Amino acid sequence: MQIENSFNLEKLSDTAQKLLSTIREANKMEVVGVIACALTAQYVINTFLLDRLRAIPGPFVAKLSRFYDVKLKASGKAWLLIDELHNKYGKVVRTGYNTVSIRDLDAVKQIYGNERFRKSSFYDAFVFNGAHNMFATTVPTDHARYRRILAPGFSQATLDGLEDVIMDSGILALMDKFDTKFANQHVVCNLFDEFHLLAFDILGEMAYGKSFDMIKLQSHPFADWLKTRTKQMPVTTTFPGINRYPRLLGLLFPRAAKATENIFDFSKKSMEDRLADKDNTRRDFTALMLAALDSDKKSNYLTVPESQVASVMLIVAGTDTTSNSMTFIAFLLGKHPKVKERLFQELVQAMPDKNSTLRYKDARKDQLPYLWAVMMEATRLYPAVPGGLPRVTPKGGEIIGGQFIPEGTIVEVPAWSIQHDASIFEEPFEFKPERWLADDSEELAKHHLLFSYGPRMCAGKK
Repeated sequence: MQIENSFNLEKLSDTAQKLLSTIREANKMEVVGVIACALTAQYVINTFLLDRLRAIPGPFVAKLSRFYDVKLKASGKAWLLIDELHNKYGKVVRTGYNTVSIRDLDAVKQIYGNERFRKSSFYDAFVFNGAHNMFATTVPTDHARYRRILAPGFSQATLDGLEDVIMDSGILALMDKFDTKFANQHVVCNLFDEFHLLAFDILGEMAYGKSFDMIKLQSHPFADWLKTRTKQMPVTTTFPGINRYPRLLGLLFPRAAKATENIFDFSKKSMEDRLADKDNTRRDFTALMLAALDSDKKSNYLTVPESQVASVMLIVAGTDTTSNSMTFIAFLLGKHPKVKERLFQELVQAMPDKNSTLRYKDARKDQLPYLWAVMMEATRLYPAVPGGLPRVTPKGGEIIGGQFIPEGTIVEVPAWSIQHDASIFEEPFEFKPERWLADDSEELAKHHLLFSYGPRMCAGKK
């Protein structure tokens, strides 16, 4: 046996020596040609012969590379294009090199209703300078820790305590601006921009303990920094491995790298200012994060970078979603005067004095049902996050929507497609707030995915 092993080793060594000798004798172009052929062969074998998703229908180009996924995201209407793919190929469609979209009601609970389907590396694009956060972490224990710390900030008691701040720095400030700059004047008002400024000022108060004063100043560099950083997202979410190399990212997206640096500097300075302000005893997210920095409890602590990122993510998660939803509501009310008039009459009854303010406790579903119905219907038609939220199929694979999906495959359920499913919502493309006042409204609400579903659903739903 030893003689046989020795003979095999000698034979292997001799073969290796011959191969090295051949490489030395070959010119550089020949070596490059051989490597190129080997890589091409590997690509063809992996893409066509060993393709784990070959049984799943979809456009041919989707299997060739991840650049098809980049194209979808960069189009700005990926959810519409994916819905068209479902109309063509069925409820289970391959939309990328290792990505499958599933337009199936049962798949929502199966994929998002547990922690077996972990968040994919897509979310690495939302990690700032190596610091994770409640939205981006793929580790359930870390998510639980972040949620324990920040959840009190979403409680009704905390929000009630901040209601005057929200009214003064946000809503009343914007209404005063409307009165002085736009009311009774032939001036165009861009509601999308104004609602965006409103959301930034309110969330600035909640995340940093101070307003950005964007309603008054019309802009703030923080918003520009976020917008600049977002431009790299189609690449960083499709090729998430690149997020592990910040220097390379800085070379590829120098303006985004500078914007990220500015965001962190702003967060750091805001935290320092709040810590120095001993007179500010307001209970808000900043207070919760500062308390977590001092905590010696292993399950209730935040590192300094984590606290800075948590503030940023509150802004990221809340500004566009809020302002977009408000804009769509205004747009739909403008298109449907009868709906607008009915809502107006409900609000007049609740606020007979136009100079009064309406507290949240007086604006709940049971007190202003038509307002609630309008908001539910507007966000059904135009969900703030219309695409699917990617998850990874667990070990052993899973049958989803009647199709076996191999382990490691990225799967997602497109919210826009579910909320426009005719089998759930009659006349799904029509704006009909009355559907939310019917007897089956609670059943319909189960398929309203504005805040996602399950243990990783948006903490701001409350």
